Amino acid sequence: MIARALWNKGVGEFIGASREFDDGPVDVRFVLAGDGEPGNPWNVPADYLRRSESRRFRWLGWRPDVRELLAASDISVLLTWDREGVPRSALEAMAWASPWWSPTSPAAGRWSTPAATASWWSREAWLGWSRRCAG
Repeated sequence: MIARALWNKGVGEFIGASREFDDGPVDVRFVLAGDGEPGNPWNVPADYLRRSESRRFRWLGWRPDVRELLAASDISVLLTWDREGVPRSALEAMAWASPWWSPTSPAAGRWSTPAATASWWSREAWLGWSRRCAG
């Protein structure tokens, strides 16, 4: 996940989904690349992100090598539910034809095409999927 470390970007759900896999048989890694915004009411504190690191979750902080991270990923996600435009990380992933997943949102239909490698699910579907995959 390449995003600012903000609660409204789905960072808490992303970390929670990684915990679903802690004792499961699936070898999966959840990696967050991005820093928070001190002063922003939605900021996820850096000490929380460090304490949340586990066998399945790793926080990288800000990274300049977004393309390389996307190329090394099996799937990219952004769990925002904001009414925002097209996230840059989504554009990068789709430009690389990398599988991309994001929750359904009012904006999703405006920037997804049938040829895109994007999937749109509700928040509940995402959480249910991660629980089922974790075994």
